[in-house]
Amino acid sequence: MVFLFSILAVALQLILMPRLAILGIAPDLMLGWVLAFAIWHSEQKKEWFIFLPVLLFDLLAGRPFGVITISLWLVFFFTQWLTSILFKKSDFPAVVSLVLIGTVFYEICRFPLTNLFAAWRLGEPIELSAFYFYAALPLAFFYNTVLSLFFIWVLNKINLFNDGSLFKFK
Repeated sequence: MVFLFSILAVALQLILMPRLAILGIAPDLMLGWVLAFAIWHSEQKKEWFIFLPVLLFDLLAGRPFGVITISLWLVFFFTQWLTSILFKKSDFPAVVSLVLIGTVFYEICRFPLTNLFAAWRLGEPIELSAFYFYAALPLAFFYNTVLSLFFIWVLNKINLFNDGSLFKFK
């Protein structure tokens, strides 16, 4: 089941999501899934549920191998830690704050890794500009918030022991 979901998620990310781009910024299905899975709490949660889709996407995306996998794993564990330690309240602002922090942390992790691979001539470096801060980052935050909220809703609908709330925290 996880393998089929992984293939579907990678296919959607590589084929459909670039068509939904606004100003050249496409929704990041993998980041939305990782953030939602890190924020959502359940006894059935296993870390390898996110590892397989992220690894498969990293293999097929045509970018230097490891940049996306390492960045998303760091985001997953950092957001999961923030969820369990700092944000105990199960409200909408906490979830939006976690998505914002996770998106910024993803960009912070991805920037040095991409530039490291660019130094070895394995990819193009990320160039920071005003467009990145006033358009790219807010659009990425909007996309990831919508995707994460959708995935949290789906995860709660799948969960058999759901208490009926939209956001389920410990």
